[in-house]
Amino acid sequence: MKKVKCVDNKSWEHTLELGKVYDAAGENGPTDWFIDINGTRLSFMKLRFEIVSVETAPHNEQPIRNKYMREVKPGVWVDVYDILRAWEVTDPCLQHLLKKALQPGKRHHKDLKEDLEDILTSAKRAVELHEEWNVK
Repeated sequence: MKKVKCVDNKSWEHTLELGKVYDAAGENGPTDWFIDINGTRLSFMKLRFEIVSVETAPHNEQPIRNKYMREVKPGVWVDVYDILRAWEVTDPCLQHLLKKALQPGKRHHKDLKEDLEDILTSAKRAVELHEEWNVK
């Protein structure tokens, strides 16, 4: 079962709530979802929905989230690793830097000054590695 969010309810305003997350009970061919609404199974075009990236625990409606998950827009949850992958950040120094930069001083084991110093250290090391490996 997938969780999908309604992104287009044009001509279905009375049935679909824009921005609401629904259970997609299965697929009706390559272009449609079966959506359960008030106990009725209806078929809607997939382009009306986007898949929500958060998994759902079996027999539990609460999404499984780790401490790194953040809601970036209603119903869409990602973590820092999703962001790094989406922006194709492959340099380990920059990955480390960005993880610290997204929550400086709020990760409970270092204060703001220590995180800012670590960010500078990671940036300097990235420059060194790029020069060493002749990265352009």
